[in-house]
Amino acid sequence: MSDNENIDLDWAPVGSLQNRVVLRRQRTPVFAGLVVALAILIAAIVFRDTLSPQWVFWLVSILAFIGAGLCLAVLLLMPTLRLNYDGFEETSLRGNQSRNWADVSGFATVARDRVAFYHLTDEDALIEGQDKPEAGRLMDTYGVGSNELLELMRAFRNRALEESGAAQKPALAAFARHGGTATEPAEWQAANELGTIYDVNQERAPWLKWGLSALLLGGIATSGLWLLSTVVNPENAPKDKIELVTQQPDDDPEPPKSADEEAWIAALEKDTLEGYREYIEAFPNGRFVDKAQAEIDKYDDKAWATAEQRNTIAGYEDYLADWPEGKYAPKAQERIDEMKKAIEAAKKDAAEKAEAARQAAIAQAARERQAWSTAEAANSVASYQTYLASFPSGKNAPEAQARIDRMQADQASAQASAIEEQAWSTAKTSNTAEGYQTYLSSYPSGKYAPLAKAALEELRPSPGREFQDCNVCPTMKTLDTGNSQLGASASEPGVKPNEQPQRPVIFSTPFSISLTEVTFNQWDACVSAGGCSKRPKDNGWGQGNRPVINISWDDAQGYAQWLSNKTGHKYSLPSEAQWEYAARGGETGHYMGGSAKALCAFANGAGSESGLTWANKECSDLSSDRTLPVGSLSANKFGLKDMLGNVQEWTLDCNTLNLKDAPTNGDADLRGSCNQRVVRGGSWFSPPTGLRFTTRENQRRGDSNDFTGFRVVRN
Repeated sequence: MSDNENIDLDWAPVGSLQNRVVLRRQRTPVFAGLVVALAILIAAIVFRDTLSPQWVFWLVSILAFIGAGLCLAVLLLMPTLRLNYDGFEETSLRGNQSRNWADVSGFATVARDRVAFYHLTDEDALIEGQDKPEAGRLMDTYGVGSNELLELMRAFRNRALEESGAAQKPALAAFARHGGTATEPAEWQAANELGTIYDVNQERAPWLKWGLSALLLGGIATSGLWLLSTVVNPENAPKDKIELVTQQPDDDPEPPKSADEEAWIAALEKDTLEGYREYIEAFPNGRFVDKAQAEIDKYDDKAWATAEQRNTIAGYEDYLADWPEGKYAPKAQERIDEMKKAIEAAKKDAAEKAEAARQAAIAQAARERQAWSTAEAANSVASYQTYLASFPSGKNAPEAQARIDRMQADQASAQASAIEEQAWSTAKTSNTAEGYQTYLSSYPSGKYAPLAKAALEELRPSPGREFQDCNVCPTMKTLDTGNSQLGASASEPGVKPNEQPQRPVIFSTPFSISLTEVTFNQWDACVSAGGCSKRPKDNGWGQGNRPVINISWDDAQGYAQWLSNKTGHKYSLPSEAQWEYAARGGETGHYMGGSAKALCAFANGAGSESGLTWANKECSDLSSDRTLPVGSLSANKFGLKDMLGNVQEWTLDCNTLNLKDAPTNGDADLRGSCNQRVVRGGSWFSPPTGLRFTTRENQRRGDSNDFTGFRVVRN
């Protein structure tokens, strides 16, 4: 028996009569087979709709035989081995399979090591001879050496010989190993000498296992019968056995058939109308005439049903052609006659209606000719519409509609032309961008559209365009719509309270701003024209193309008004938001170019040569104590120059403590102290913090000095 087998505690260990040891075979594989068979049947029941009847029939048959065999094995298999003087005689197993039997005689309960049952008289051959590998397995299994195994098997044999004559004592006892040291081998003692003796009457029959086996077999049988009755159709069952039942003995031949019967069988095999008719023709008084006639009547009924479904003269005529003597022949002829009469009546009625319609058409044509002559004589939209109202489908209806369309188109064109002329006259009179835009919105491809577009471009230059409204006017550049920030963030270096908080500004309308600050030359043109009265001093720095200085806010406003009067366009000082949007040119940092060093390329501020303590040490000043001619340094990303440094620039905004409520649409903030106005951009002596985009200073509107100038915007 193998080392991994378990003792079934449901069986009490028992002793044995003379020369017998009671052993029980493991029944677990048998029960497992029964459970698997039942599971397969349950699966077949669940998926019965997908199995063919042939498969179900054979599946149930095979599983039923397997289940019955396994159950019989459980019930009838002899659970004993016989022991004689030569060893074990295996009466219930094929081959030497004693290891597949579990010990129920107490051999495994007396010690931790179990005894191997083998041929007792061949222990020497087992150890030394051809069965040496098997001996090694036994020694490994039970933890003994070769000498101990020989000693144990000899004691086993001798004990069996000593006890063979006893009637009530066990004929063979188990041995337990006790004691033993590294130098002395263990001693083996018989189990019954330890006081453990069992009577054979203590053995109990395995009723539980037998009952479970019967229940499993019953489940297999019930499931199989139900599955057969549900899925298998007797007609689809295997035919070989059925044929064996219906076979007749060779010694009992059938009686010969008559000609009538042979003819009827032939008719049935054909199963056609002609076949049944041939039978009646051959045997008008035969035994099966009535059946043949019944079959013919079925064909007759089917042909009549087809004729009724068609319900046409041709359909009933086809029926009569095939069944001139059929059951429904009179009815078919009757319906043919009815249909022909109906057709004749319909033809007569149609002819009468056609004649009436012809006469009506003649009269209608005469009336139409008269109406058309009247419409042509008047030749107006109203006359042709009157004709169409009376004769919407008349002969001349298309021509009438075409003339109406031409006349209405001509009238509409004339009206549209007059309206367009009026719209163009209005736009020219107003001479404003709004006026020309209104005309273009109504007439995008109108007669005067090119002129309107040219005028609109003059009044409202497209973004990115540089232009001059007169030869002495500042050069302007149009900036596109966009978003920007007004003011400084709290983390900006050198920030002041009046530069906060930072607010978003949205410019929804383009505006134009001068490329540079207004110069002395441009200011002198205003003075010469009488638009400006003040002649500012230049501090000895020179005039010409330098930015005009010593100009107050009011002086700058006067110059902007002169430009407006001269050009017809609206000029003014920029708002703070317009100025900062133009100065940044899309940048978001503190300094133009991104750093104080990069600022040197764009702004004329206090440089290293100025000697001022706040000077920008990164810059080499081109003019340390005065202004530079405009445009001397680089332009920003919008193409504008001198937005920072040179001179700080007047704006329209009044002085406020902060930017908290400043407009966000680009307009000037006219709250606060309007006697003071905001100046932006820093000047030629400003430190780097004074040349930030957000630097915000203020001066009284009447003040003038040599570090303040201005530039203009056109809105």
